[in-house]
Amino acid sequence: MKPCRYIDPLDYSRFYDSRKTIIIGFSEPETRRNNNESFRTMGLDVLDIYRNQTLLLPQFFKLPCFIRLIDYATYLRLEDGFQWYIKTAESSDLIPTVVYPGYERVSLLDNQAIINPANIHPTLLQGLMSHIRNVGRLE
Repeated sequence: MKPCRYIDPLDYSRFYDSRKTIIIGFSEPETRRNNNESFRTMGLDVLDIYRNQTLLLPQFFKLPCFIRLIDYATYLRLEDGFQWYIKTAESSDLIPTVVYPGYERVSLLDNQAIINPANIHPTLLQGLMSHIRNVGRLE
């Protein structure tokens, strides 16, 4: 996906820059709030799909960003969409989506853009978080 700026679908006074936008989708309010605050303090634009899930969940794959972080409950709601997305998008255009499984063993679609952090070496996970922090510092 090419870098772009776009208007928030719910607040026309707010703009997002896809190079600094992270989409979060955590079904539990406290987790959602904590992640939202944390990423905003890093200087990132945060688009929370649960802010209005009726409108934003169907647009999940159309909203430009550099990475998505979601929980497993959200992944299950979007799994059919993921199947379509990875079949129809160019592999270079696939946006990485980190799916936090919680404490359960989960089955995710086998694709390089769908990431289960439970299967990643801690050093690589640290590198991913460092990259996310550095993106927030870009101007």
